[in-house]
Amino acid sequence: MLECIQDGSTREAGKSRVLRGVAALSFRTTHVSGWRMSSGKLLIRRRGGTVRTVQVAAHPDPWREAGRIKVRRPEWRQAAVAEQGEGWVMIEVPGDLLQPLVDDQRRGILVKLPADWRVDSRESIHFKPYLFAEGIRQ
Repeated sequence: MLECIQDGSTREAGKSRVLRGVAALSFRTTHVSGWRMSSGKLLIRRRGGTVRTVQVAAHPDPWREAGRIKVRRPEWRQAAVAEQGEGWVMIEVPGDLLQPLVDDQRRGILVKLPADWRVDSRESIHFKPYLFAEGIRQ
């Protein structure tokens, strides 16, 4: 389980307790450094409607948690969403989207959030995002 160390969104500036629009998430990857990623499950807490899929992508550029996130033509993919109860959802993330994050911690995962979703950021402390990463050590 990897801890979220940086997050932001296209609709909120700076450090906000809520993410809206496109969310960018980066995780502490020192425990999986040098691994070949096979898959991941992104656990986030949200308020809003129920959906079966969202779009995810690897952030194409290194980024920092300052101001609004700018997204430059990512390659979006559909990802399954599973309800976990009490507002938590699990999003399936393909391993090849996680690999750039493991190779360079300044990169991240992008999630195109449904319009009515408000996702708790890492600033909310008790409800911050987590990533369950699966892979093998090389």
